[in-house]
Amino acid sequence: MKFTKIGPNKVKSDQGFTLWMRNPFQLHYFEGDHELVVPGEMLTGETELLVSVSTIKNWKLPHDAEVIAPWKKQQIIANIEAALKFMGIRAEFD
Repeated sequence: MKFTKIGPNKVKSDQGFTLWMRNPFQLHYFEGDHELVVPGEMLTGETELLVSVSTIKNWKLPHDAEVIAPWKKQQIIANIEAALKFMGIRAEFD
C-alpha cells in the first residue's frame, strides 16, 4: 500500500481511501463518496493516539442507512492504522 500526502494531516492511498486527521479528536475516513468520522483521543507516552473504532457502524449522511459489515470494519481499521503509521503517528485501537 502506498500513500501520498495531499494536505496537512491528510493522506490518500493507492487503494482508494483517504484519511484526514482534522484534529486528534476527529479522523475523517473517505472511500469515494462515503465518509466516516472516527473519534480519537490524544495520549501521552509511546502511544500518541487512541482511536475509537468501536464507533464504526454506519457511514455519514447520505449513506447512513448502509450498515458496515464486520469484514468491512476490519478493512477500514487496517486502512486507518496503515495511514496513521505513514503519517508517523503511533496509535492504539479500542
